[in-house]
Amino acid sequence: MLKVEASHFEHKIDKATFEKTLTEAAVKYAEDSIFFVDNIKQPEVFFFIRRGVEAVLISRGNAESAYLEKVAELFKEHRAIVLMSDDAEFQSIMSQKHGFGVVERLSFKYAPLSPIIVQSLEEGLELKRIDLSLAKRIEGEIDPDFRLFWNSPDDFIEAGGSGLCLLRNGEIVACSWSSYTTDKNVEIAVATRENCRRNGFASLVCKHYINQLLSEGRAPWWSCHKSNSASIALANRLGFQVLQDYSWMFAPRK
Repeated sequence: MLKVEASHFEHKIDKATFEKTLTEAAVKYAEDSIFFVDNIKQPEVFFFIRRGVEAVLISRGNAESAYLEKVAELFKEHRAIVLMSDDAEFQSIMSQKHGFGVVERLSFKYAPLSPIIVQSLEEGLELKRIDLSLAKRIEGEIDPDFRLFWNSPDDFIEAGGSGLCLLRNGEIVACSWSSYTTDKNVEIAVATRENCRRNGFASLVCKHYINQLLSEGRAPWWSCHKSNSASIALANRLGFQVLQDYSWMFAPRK
C-alpha cells in the first residue's frame, strides 16, 4: 500500500455509499488523517485512518487479497480502534484469519416518500441549538457515546458541530447532533434520556434538526447497527431509506 495525499480520495466522496460524511471529513481535514492506495495509476483499494481511531476501507470489489492483508497490517500498526468496510472478502479475512469481531451495520440516505411534518412543541418543551455549554452536558447527562466521535465538547464546536437539544424545565430530554459534519453532509446521532423514552422525543428533535440541515443546504445521513431495531424504525419514520450494508470491525482484545 502506498501513502498518498488526500486529493486521491476526493472523487470517492460522491460515490460513497457508507460512512460518506466521515470520508468527506477526512479529506477536508486531511491533517488529521493518513491515506493509502494500492496503485497510483489505477487504484482498486482506498484506505485511510483518521485521528488514529477510525479506519475506512473502500474497494472496488476485485482487490487482490495481498493488498487487503496489507490493510490489516496498517490497521494494527497504527493501533486504530474501529475498521469500517463493505468488502465481504476483507471482512472474512479480518474475522477468520485475524480474529476481529464484526458488527453488521446499515447506511441510510434521506429520501422521504412524502413530506415530513415537523410538529410544533408541546407546552413546557423548548428547543435549543447546541452550544458549548449544552455540548458539555450531553456527554455527562444523556449520551456517553458523544466522546466516541469528538475528542471533547470544544472539539465539537471548533469543527462546526451542530445539533438541537429538546429541554423540559431545563432538563435535556433528547438531543440530535452531528457525529460527523462537513459543509455538504451531516451524519446524525440521537439520544433520549432513559426515563423519557417512548414519548416521541427522539423523532421530534430529529425532525427539527433535519429541517434545519435541509434549510442550510446540507444532506442528513443515518447509520446504525443492523441489530438496532429501534434506530432502524426511527430512521424509516424520519424518511431515511437503506442504502448499503457494511461492517465495523474491532481487533481482538489481548
